[in-house]
Amino acid sequence: MGYINKLTCQCGYSKEMMLGSGRQLPDVEYIRENFSKDKLERFNAAADSGCLGPVFYIENIMACCRQCHDIQTGKVLHFQENGSPVELSDVCPACNGDLEPLGDRPLCPKCGKPLQVQMGGLWD
Repeated sequence: MGYINKLTCQCGYSKEMMLGSGRQLPDVEYIRENFSKDKLERFNAAADSGCLGPVFYIENIMACCRQCHDIQTGKVLHFQENGSPVELSDVCPACNGDLEPLGDRPLCPKCGKPLQVQMGGLWD
């Protein structure tokens, strides 16, 4: 089950983010439909060659785009290839830039001050 984070700043910046993973167990086609195609080369090769482990899923994380500098919900694909764990980060949904995961104390992209982070509920 995923959770909703509400980010707010005294300068007026606010954003709601759906983080974590839902309860749906994805199949290979689900991953191929919900992750950037240009980032799936390694996943597709593992699936096509029979080296893909039995558990794989997409996790939503708090991330900052290196290009547009906004806070986004970033997707991380978790899977196993020949028994070794692999994590692939998706691109920014706004500009296709590279995403960098944020820690527990994100800074406001407008003013640079620490954001207030509150849990706003659950999602599935």
